Amino acid sequence: MKPLLVVQHHPDEDLGALREMLIAERIPVQVRRPDLEEPLPTSLHGYSGIISLGGPMSVHDEGNYPWLNAERRCLAEAMDAGLPTLGICLGAQLIAQICGAAVYRHPQGPEIGWWPVRVRPAGRQHPTVAQLPSEFFLFHWHADQCMCPFGATPLLTSAHTNCQAFAVGEHVLAIQAHAELTPELLERWLLLMEALPTEPGKTQTPAEISRLAATPLAALPQIRQQLFGPWLRSVRIGCGVMGVTPWRTGN
Repeated sequence: MKPLLVVQHHPDEDLGALREMLIAERIPVQVRRPDLEEPLPTSLHGYSGIISLGGPMSVHDEGNYPWLNAERRCLAEAMDAGLPTLGICLGAQLIAQICGAAVYRHPQGPEIGWWPVRVRPAGRQHPTVAQLPSEFFLFHWHADQCMCPFGATPLLTSAHTNCQAFAVGEHVLAIQAHAELTPELLERWLLLMEALPTEPGKTQTPAEISRLAATPLAALPQIRQQLFGPWLRSVRIGCGVMGVTPWRTGN
């Protein structure tokens, strides 16, 4: 089958547990690193879909990261064509921005650590969250947040961030938190956090994050199977089965 394009923006924000899920679904991937000056494809012809991962930059940082414009073009092309499109953290914010929703610095400060999310009633019938408990813990690390785009289905929310996840039709999924997290990835992130200044907000210290990690990490495999499973199966089935979602409507 055609490879899935994966856009990685930082050496320590990779596919994480998604890598094993993609292998299990026998989905080949092609990783591009625009942060290392690897160019993004000029067309998604020949790709089965796209994943946009997280990163420390903002969607508004084109001055420092001009490749953000190329990435927006790739995501918009995928959405126009009905290709399965997944955004995590920065990737989710890029999808929201493309759909016309505001992305802005959180006025109360960053959300960092293990915090509960709740399933939105409006999204309860969506296959991504249909089998999930009404509340569960995910790991968060973001200073920006986005509005839920017009016409999108809100899926998850939290006390600090209203729009934690949304879907656009059947093939576009955007998740602010990091369900792809593994114990090994968390260890790398904790080292990064140690070197960063503490900002006001809903934040936990590296020591608190480490102390709280055992229970949510143990629950994550089942949670991410529900969150990512339907989307990964849509990649295997092929976008032609799902059709094109008119995501530009109302923008």
